[in-house]
Amino acid sequence: IRDLVRSRGLGDVYKRQAGWMLSKPISRWQYLTAKVIVLFAVVIAGLYICSALAYLYTMTLIGEAPLAGSIMATTALVAYTLLLATLTFTFSTLLKSQLAAGGLAVVVFFLSGLLNLVVAETAAADFYPNTLLALMKPLIEGTAAPSAVAGPLTVTLLLILLLFLLAGNRFSRMEL
Repeated sequence: IRDLVRSRGLGDVYKRQAGWMLSKPISRWQYLTAKVIVLFAVVIAGLYICSALAYLYTMTLIGEAPLAGSIMATTALVAYTLLLATLTFTFSTLLKSQLAAGGLAVVVFFLSGLLNLVVAETAAADFYPNTLLALMKPLIEGTAAPSAVAGPLTVTLLLILLLFLLAGNRFSRMEL
């Protein structure tokens, strides 16, 4: 478990660490799932801790802010960040270069932002993952209901699951 926690991405596949770890009685799906759980735990804990500190700091400066809206705004940010992390993780199973995987994820991030300019004016905005980012300010201000994130949050979580399954399928067929 210690080695799973220390290793990030699939860069260790090319360093033979994964070959050693997978020669033990552990399946590739267990290995991949453990890596994703650790990655997600770090991201979730980090963002919620930082958000709680920012909320407390804001309260000392300007007073009360809607707690439910702040929690939902953080949840929206966490979901979107996990989508980008999963996208990068999936690209790392498809490409040999970790730099290329990260670069491609950044390109997709920027392209999704450009696409958001078009989608924001349509009914699809209610389900587009980038809407999570657009809803953060209204949630914190209390001008949007916390339930407003339900559509884009559901789609984002489904995309995370699909990307994880794609990464797992690809990883299970990789030659170590």
